[in-house]
Amino acid sequence: MVALFNCSQADFILVVITGLNSYFEYITSFTAFSPKYTATWGNEMRADLAAAEAMPTEGARDAESEGKRIELVEKAALARKYWQRLKRYIMSAYPENLVNIKLMAAGQSLYLKATQENWPATQMMLSAATRFMSNNMDDLTKNDNMPPTFPAEFGVVIANFRQQLSDYEDSKETIMVETQNRITALNDIHRRFMPMMLDGQDIYSDNEAVRKQFVFADVLSRVGGNSLAGLSGTVTDDATNLVILDAHIKLYVAETPGMEYVGATNEEGEYEVNCPSGTYTVTVEATGYNPSNTPGVVVGVSTVSRMNIRLTPAAVEG
Repeated sequence: MVALFNCSQADFILVVITGLNSYFEYITSFTAFSPKYTATWGNEMRADLAAAEAMPTEGARDAESEGKRIELVEKAALARKYWQRLKRYIMSAYPENLVNIKLMAAGQSLYLKATQENWPATQMMLSAATRFMSNNMDDLTKNDNMPPTFPAEFGVVIANFRQQLSDYEDSKETIMVETQNRITALNDIHRRFMPMMLDGQDIYSDNEAVRKQFVFADVLSRVGGNSLAGLSGTVTDDATNLVILDAHIKLYVAETPGMEYVGATNEEGEYEVNCPSGTYTVTVEATGYNPSNTPGVVVGVSTVSRMNIRLTPAAVEG
């Protein structure tokens, strides 16, 4: 499935967040334009967007699959090490003029491909080795050459490799499915979001500044890449005016679980939290201080708003 939006998923999500913030700012005009535009409509859009955003990104899924591939490579290397041990047992068990024939029967022609992460070749090589040991057990163990327990040990190694290969293949299939699921969810949001944006352009056709808040390309140019908005400031002790290090700042929208942006103060007590434009509740917490909670903080479009915060020391118990 192809995405309906001509930008990255992350940028599309930011555009929708910003567009919905503008929608709520002008909701009275939208409701007058069409009764379907209610707070419930906007909150459902926000909830659906939060659910889509919570789905694993392709990068996260790729990282998980890559971890399984690395484990697979390690288990394949161990399987080849055991095959090399079998090769030595074969060379000791048979006269020189038969060794090459026996090695070919044990899968030697597939060994080079097996070293190149060719998993079908590795599978066939290990199957050939298993058959060879089963069919030639007497020859291999004669004169105390190969330990009788070796086939069982090799079998465990082979089973571990095959299980890891199955897990790796499953992870690749999961990536394909979950990637499509996320695109499907975002496309569904796009189908509902874009008519609202077009209606916003119609409603404010005589107010260019507001109309641009509902033009997808204009919003994308503002929120994409490094042009995010944000909130910055200094956190200080209300009693001493000294700056507070490692105070934790969170901006969130109460109506939209998961829509939050966090930061912390540096040694100078300064912080900066990047976020889309909108109206947020800002909380600040620091060890030894009473938490601060400020609703209705407005972050302007493509601007870093300023908000200094003073925390009161917490009462010392006992």
